[in-house]
Formats: sequence, structure tokens, C-alpha cells
Amino acid sequence: TLNRACKKDFFAGDSYQDTELMPFKFSLQKILELRVQREDEARQKLAQARLEFQQQSELVDKIKSELEKCRNKLLTDKAISQAELWLWVAYEEGVKNDLKDAEQHLQLLGQKVNRFRQELILRSKERKLLEKFKQKQAEKYEYEQKQKEQREFDEIAVLRFQQR
Repeated sequence: TLNRACKKDFFAGDSYQDTELMPFKFSLQKILELRVQREDEARQKLAQARLEFQQQSELVDKIKSELEKCRNKLLTDKAISQAELWLWVAYEEGVKNDLKDAEQHLQLLGQKVNRFRQELILRSKERKLLEKFKQKQAEKYEYEQKQKEQREFDEIAVLRFQQR
């Protein structure tokens, strides 16, 4: 029946419709899209964490500068009363505490950046693995389709030869 249909279509001048390649459809495409989305989210989290780290680093530098100014003021101003000296020392202690807190927060933000960097690496590996699998599946599909097409062409050639 297939041979007759092929003969009829082929010899009627119509193109052989069964030889058209069907487009490759990846069965795990939705999962791949989800992994791409997760990688993008991880990239955004890392960018936000880096921004927070940079801002905190700038705050630490600003506090260090303020502490240096305070120390210079104490060392250069010789005409400071006992009350003013007490206030400057108390202010210096407050700035030191602020610096200590800011540096601790900076360290936590650094750990957060590292954690998000590791997460991004993991998400990227997951996506790349699935993309590689998709590529292999597409190559396999293309090979199988070409084999199928070649068999069909061979069958047409045999049918054509038999007509002579």
C-alpha cells in the first residue's frame, strides 16, 4: 500500500511528502527554561549582594576616615579643656564601635556574596548540563531523520527502477 501510494505520488509529479523532516522537540524544554530562570535569579541575587557589599565597604571607609579625623583633632588641638577632651574620647569610642559593627556587617555580606556566587555556579552547571543533553538529543534526532529520509529515497529509487 505504501509502495503504491509512493508510486502514485512520485509518478504523478507530486513531491514526496513523507520525507519532510519534523522539527526537533526537546521533551525537557520546560525544565530547561526553569533552570535558565533559576540561573537568572541567582545572577540577580549575586548582583544585589555585591552592591550591598560595595555600599557597606564604602561605609567602612567613611567611618575609618571619620575616626582618623577624630584622632588628628585630638593630637593637633592643644587647647582642649578637660570636658572637651572627655567628649572627644567618648566620640572616638563611639566611632570605634560603629567601625567594629560595620566591619562585622561587611564580613557577613562577604559571606553572602560567596554563598550567592556558589549558587550561581551550581545553577549555571545545571543549565549547561541540560543544554548539552538537548544538543545531543537534537543531533541524534537529526541523524535518525536523515537515516529515515535516506531509506525513503532508496525505496523510491527501487520503485522507480522496477517501473522500467
